[in-house]
Amino acid sequence: MSTLADAALTADERALLERFARELEQRLGDALHAVWLFGARARGDTPLGEDSDVDVLVLVDDASWEGKRVVREALDAAARELGLAAVAWSFSVHVNTPEWLAERRALRSFFVAEVDRDKLVVPVADEPSLSRVPCGGAAASGCRVGGGGEGTGDSLEHGLLRDAVRGAGRAERARDVCEDPPRLVR
Repeated sequence: MSTLADAALTADERALLERFARELEQRLGDALHAVWLFGARARGDTPLGEDSDVDVLVLVDDASWEGKRVVREALDAAARELGLAAVAWSFSVHVNTPEWLAERRALRSFFVAEVDRDKLVVPVADEPSLSRVPCGGAAASGCRVGGGGEGTGDSLEHGLLRDAVRGAGRAERARDVCEDPPRLVR
């Protein structure tokens, strides 16, 4: 599994997830670091019933109660815009910071290991994301966007790529993010 198109989502769930990511980008800008689909749906497992949730991890600068409210409002707005309020209830949205993720990885958290193994990057722009963007640094062979490689869940070989580098100059921005160690989330 390497792209969002391969995820076990209905057409409505996929449309809502993609619109939700764009809404987050509009509301949060650079404070948004990533939107990842994870879990059974990201693995492509067929949902066992109608109650199967859509697991989403959103990495932002502010994961306080207020920050989480902003994320939830973005989901609700996307659902209203698409007329999919009946679908939004099934989204289980986890809101955390890149620092939280780094701490959990350092502790070898089982939850984060599962997320890393399964995650699919949800593009935040209407244009298709780059499948590979060169990163600076001798040790870096590049950043991969759009899904894990060989079961590792490493959708980004050399850190977080601001969840699919957006707009004109995407390759330039990718290098900036990859070379900015304090903002890296692997």
